[in-house]
Amino acid sequence: EQKRQQRASASAAREAAKRPPASTPKPPLTLTPQSALPPASPPWRAGRSPSYPATSEPLVLEPIDVDRLERQEDAAYAQARIGQMANNLEVERRSASELAIKQAEKADREGKKVADLNEQKHRREREDAYREEARRADQLRKDRIQQQRAERRILAKEEVAETRELSGKRQALARAQKEARRRDRETAREERRAAKEEDEARRLERQAEEDRDRCVQADDDAAAVVAAALAADGAAQTLPAAAVTRQTSSAAAAAKTAAAANLSAATTSTAAEAEKWDGDEDVEGPRRLGTQPHSQSQSHSRADEQQRRRTAKVAEEGLRRSDQAAWEELARLDKTRAEDRARADNAVKGERKRAEREAREAKMRAAFAAKEERREVQALAKRVAGAASEEERVLLRRKATETAAGRAAKEAVEAAAEDQTRRGGKHARADKEVADEQRRLAKAAEDTRRRAEKSAGRERTQARREAAEAATRAERTAREARAQAAKAAAAAAVPASHKGEEDERRRATRAAEAEGAQRLWVKQGEEIQRQVEKEAEKQAALERARREKAEKEAEKEARRREQKRQEEEDKRRRRGERKLTNSNAAPTADSGDGDATRGINPRTTVALIPGHWIDPGEEVGAPGERALNLVITNRAHRLLGGKGWTVLRP
Repeated sequence: EQKRQQRASASAAREAAKRPPASTPKPPLTLTPQSALPPASPPWRAGRSPSYPATSEPLVLEPIDVDRLERQEDAAYAQARIGQMANNLEVERRSASELAIKQAEKADREGKKVADLNEQKHRREREDAYREEARRADQLRKDRIQQQRAERRILAKEEVAETRELSGKRQALARAQKEARRRDRETAREERRAAKEEDEARRLERQAEEDRDRCVQADDDAAAVVAAALAADGAAQTLPAAAVTRQTSSAAAAAKTAAAANLSAATTSTAAEAEKWDGDEDVEGPRRLGTQPHSQSQSHSRADEQQRRRTAKVAEEGLRRSDQAAWEELARLDKTRAEDRARADNAVKGERKRAEREAREAKMRAAFAAKEERREVQALAKRVAGAASEEERVLLRRKATETAAGRAAKEAVEAAAEDQTRRGGKHARADKEVADEQRRLAKAAEDTRRRAEKSAGRERTQARREAAEAATRAERTAREARAQAAKAAAAAAVPASHKGEEDERRRATRAAEAEGAQRLWVKQGEEIQRQVEKEAEKQAALERARREKAEKEAEKEARRREQKRQEEEDKRRRRGERKLTNSNAAPTADSGDGDATRGINPRTTVALIPGHWIDPGEEVGAPGERALNLVITNRAHRLLGGKGWTVLRP
């Protein structure tokens, strides 16, 4: 089939070379349908008569060479078929070339898109890595700060525990001494109370003895009075009435004087009644004796009976009063003993309550210490679980083990050592740990800085490598495009072959395709170069933005610190002005200098001598910014025409 096609194409080429070239332009190439081809055999072979054009010339019949006609028709059919196939092949080749160009452009676009996506992904990954590194560094810094704070809290708690233990021992010793002193006081108080009770019992016995003696003396006095009355009654029969009255009165007065001298304070009212009755006897005696002289002995016997009754009544009253005093004293002693027993019971109850309260407080302190211990262990466990690196997990686990299990051994070792040596060793360990922590922080900061520098260097090297590769690709593309253009120019310079316009058209098509490919590659190279430059500019802008952000943050922090310092100074100044101007301690015109310091803060203001500049010495700032407070006392201030206090701030 190939040989047949070659023979047909060669014969068609020879026939075309014999024909004159057509001057009309050929239509554009399209796929020729099968129906447009001439029939495979002439119409007269199918039994149809051909339609010839009507001519005016007479028809001249020549001898017909049928074989030649068949050969000519077969050659024409083969030539048309070959042209159709060539046309179809050219159309397919051109569409395939266009499709290849489109696919190349699409692949290029997809490649650029993938490259952009990869670059965005890498940039996001780098930014995420930067942020993660910064976050990890910040988290490490925060963890170290928390660890330092926890260690400082542990040291402070240990110091507080030691101080509390020492103070607890001192308090226990003081309580024991106080309890011993209290017991001594109770013993002395009981001894004094027993001695007082014995003295009181002896006093009551003496008082009862004295009461009995007074009763016996009163009985003796009453017997003497009765005897005197009987003697006076016997002598009254021979004496006149006035003499009898005087003798009776004198005897009664003598008896009354003796009784009053011997009786106690309990018989004072009865003696007064006897005196009143004797006075009545003195008044009524002469009249009764004068009017009824025959009844004198009966009157004397009645008086004696009344006197005996009064004496017995006085003695009974004295005994009753002494018994009542004794019963009252016994009741007072019982009451005192009951009060002492109640006080002792209350003291025992108070001591028991105090012991229970101390036990509860100790239990609560132990529970709180255990809770704090559990909280610290849980916090350390959480930090172990959330630690960023295995090395930090190992360190935190070791720290947790030391905190949870090794504290008892450490406390035992520290308790065995002397107090001063233990404190010195502990401070030395704390200083060493602080120094180690500072060195570790400095090393971590240096490692972070080195890692950042290495990462920046790697990024710069990668950018330079990508730029060099893009430039190399662009140069290679341009070189290939120049070679294609030179080849197309050389092909165009060759004179037209015998194939004619088809070869020229194909050559022009190839040259146009090569030129388009060259333009495409040049355009792609320029675009890649622009992308590389844009990426380099973007990286430089990011670096510049990071530096500017760091500088802005530093400036903002400096401004914030300066503003905070200014606000603190203003607040301190306003507070000082309020204390000095709104105080109730401003002295009046007639008050002395003794009121000069009431209401003034003694740490920032001092008592002043008029006419002297006083620097409190506690102001913070440059020498030109220091506020020197001058407080003028009322005497010097009145010279300026004002009242109270004045603060000058030059």
